[in-house]
Amino acid sequence: MNPDLRRQAVAGDARARRWTGIGLVAAVLVVVLQALLLTGLMPFEYQVVPVSLSAVADMCWAGAISAAGARTGTLPAAVTRLGRATVVWTRACGSTS
Repeated sequence: MNPDLRRQAVAGDARARRWTGIGLVAAVLVVVLQALLLTGLMPFEYQVVPVSLSAVADMCWAGAISAAGARTGTLPAAVTRLGRATVVWTRACGSTS
């Protein structure tokens, strides 16, 4: 492998690992909050904002992983376009405001 391409792949992997941690925490938070809602331990009014923010974080994770895959050449172009479209759609719908 070309040394320049290897450095680029390693940098992309570090960002992907960081975003994967963020996405994982956000996904677990959604599951826990939804379980609290279903069991009646937390009312909807208290969990709606954290769940919404976690969903936005998960969509940003998809965009970041797509960007890392495009940079490193590890994901097909169709997959990277789908991940980036998810982030654009999220911003267009006003979810990040």
